[in-house]
Amino acid sequence: MAIVRHVAEEFSVKYDGEALANHVMEVRTLAPALLALGDALKYASEALTPEKQGGTSAPTLRIKATNEGSFDIDLIIDAVNSDQSVGLLGMASFAGIIWGSVKGAIQTIKWLRGRSGVRLRELEPGFITYEDENGSTLTVPAGSSVLIQNGPFRVAIDGFTQPLDQEGIDEVSISGTTDRDRITVDTNDRPAFRTDSRDRLIDRSVRQATVKVETVQLNTDSGRKWRFSEDGETFTADISDQRFVMGVRSGRTAVGADDTLGVELEEETYRRPAGGVRVLRRILAVTSHQHAPVQGELDYGFGTQEFER
Repeated sequence: MAIVRHVAEEFSVKYDGEALANHVMEVRTLAPALLALGDALKYASEALTPEKQGGTSAPTLRIKATNEGSFDIDLIIDAVNSDQSVGLLGMASFAGIIWGSVKGAIQTIKWLRGRSGVRLRELEPGFITYEDENGSTLTVPAGSSVLIQNGPFRVAIDGFTQPLDQEGIDEVSISGTTDRDRITVDTNDRPAFRTDSRDRLIDRSVRQATVKVETVQLNTDSGRKWRFSEDGETFTADISDQRFVMGVRSGRTAVGADDTLGVELEEETYRRPAGGVRVLRRILAVTSHQHAPVQGELDYGFGTQEFER
């Protein structure tokens, strides 16, 4: 029978401010923030341990009941492993690396705000030290430097600190078993945690292409686009060539599926805040049009022989 081991690490999250004086907080504010913290752990696990030890799964975040009248939220990071070759010490190390790096990343994002001339040094194995031009330093787990450059993680941490945008909520803190482990982010730190919610243009190009029509779209009010294919890849695109579009709508230009168009194709590549890219395509001009071959009529004749009844 398989043995499943659990290793849990407990910590507390506290939101504070005048709006929370009665220990009451809107679920619509709190729930997305906690879900975002859970996402941050997931993305941290993926970024730092793409090949997890044995059967160790990504750490999960669970909530624990707190004392009556307190708004501290007790949370548990739960690491689960079904591989008997990985002991409790290895699992604790796995969970500790992830959580330590997450806390270090939060500290780093806060510390870097407004600083210049920052240098990065490795003074001891497993840790890195940031030093600014004034000699101030911050030492955190090495994985923290990976996480602060990870798009999905940054979006998740942005969500975790978003309650600070609510009037009357001044700070959020994370604490472990001792006050020495306490990390506080307040409204002054909040700008450092915001991520740009817009996709960022990273490349634009225009080229001549030959595409095959898959779907004709004449209803511009539907928001749907024409569908084309090129070299086995199917994509959607708007057509900016109004002379061509008006010809198709009026019936002067007959276009159907499998027709081939020579086009001037614009491609814009955007980077998403959470990672990954998307490509927006637009046909600027239609330079040629070739109708699809028309299938000949099929001959269903069976000759003149009569079938005996």
